Amino acid sequence: ETRGMTANAFMSASLEPPLCVVAVDKRAHMHAHLLRTGTFAVNILAAGQEAYARHFAGRPDPELAIAFADLQGVPTLAEAAARMTAERVAAHDCGDHTLFIGRVLQMTAADRPPLLYYASRYGRMADFG
Repeated sequence: ETRGMTANAFMSASLEPPLCVVAVDKRAHMHAHLLRTGTFAVNILAAGQEAYARHFAGRPDPELAIAFADLQGVPTLAEAAARMTAERVAAHDCGDHTLFIGRVLQMTAADRPPLLYYASRYGRMADFG
């Protein structure tokens, strides 16, 4: 079963081995799913994909056509700026959240700027060209 959520706390943790961290609220539906599964995906949304962010943040849009693409058998968002799969290697209590640590298995990136979110607003990076 494919599940998704919008996370606002994600980071790279280590280059060797490649590890990432995602913080998930213990009340989120995704929390129990991440405790059960061995692998998960992280999608870095591209500029202009605010509808995806809202959809996976609990404001579903029945008109939104979501295209998924498998990356090593794990569903990812086909049009994301970057996609990665990870094997969950640890979960650490962090107050009302759990920090899920994943060993990155594979990553792909498109030549698209990321979607930014700050001060309750979406934005995009300035062109440094």
